[in-house]
Parts: sequence; structure tokens; C-alpha cells
Amino acid sequence: MRARFGRTPQEQDASTPVVPVDDDLLPLLEELAERQNTTIETMAAELLYEATLERRTSLDNLEQWQALTPREQETAALACLGYTNQQIADQMVISPNTVKTHIRNIYAKFDVNSKTDLQQALAGWDFQKWLETGDQRPETRD
Repeated sequence: MRARFGRTPQEQDASTPVVPVDDDLLPLLEELAERQNTTIETMAAELLYEATLERRTSLDNLEQWQALTPREQETAALACLGYTNQQIADQMVISPNTVKTHIRNIYAKFDVNSKTDLQQALAGWDFQKWLETGDQRPETRD
């Protein structure tokens, strides 16, 4: 490891962590920092912050998914695949009113207001494969 970000040992306090950086990562950080006209330390801090928020959001979405009933999960998957309420009802052999109820519950659990919001929240999830395999939870697309 060639670099450690944070304060030097003499300047450190308990609130400032030092983050070790792999030799392969340092040139990439240097390049990004140069492109952004900032320091390597600032670039590393910004990237770590963004990655941490993304991971937390991903974990929150997984917990919310697991809070759905199996029928709500199926409804959410079909909604994310772009199905209309009528198409969801036909696919699941339920009434359109039941679909509306599932959708309302899904929106509440994910704290969203539309299918578009739900699709954005779960954008990296592969619902087509999930529907085909019946796995416990959808895989994320890479």
C-alpha cells in the first residue's frame, strides 16, 4: 500500500479514520483528482461517501423488498418490467383492484409515489430472471 488518507498519526484524532489504499487504486484516484481539479484526499473522501450512500440505499431496498408479501413482490417485479395494472392482473390472475392495493402497499413500503419511482429505486435488479427462476430475491445487474 502506497498511501493512506486522513491525517498523519501525529494529527489524528478518533474522529478521522485513516484509509489504506491499494497500489492499483492510487493511480486511478490521482487521475480522477486531477480531472476534478481537487486533491486525492478530497476525491477519495467523495468517492467513499458516494459508495457508502449507494450501499446503504441498496441494503434499505433489499430490506424493503423482504418486507413485501410474495404477491406484492410479484406485483412489484411486473411493475418494474413495465407491465400495466391490467397486464399485472391478467398475469397474476387477480382483479385490477387487487393490483391497485398491492401497488399502494408497495409504494408505502418503498416510500415512492409512482411506478417510475419504484423502477428507479430498483433499477439494477433483474426482475425478468427472478420471475423465471423464482429465486428468493432478484439479482442485481452488473
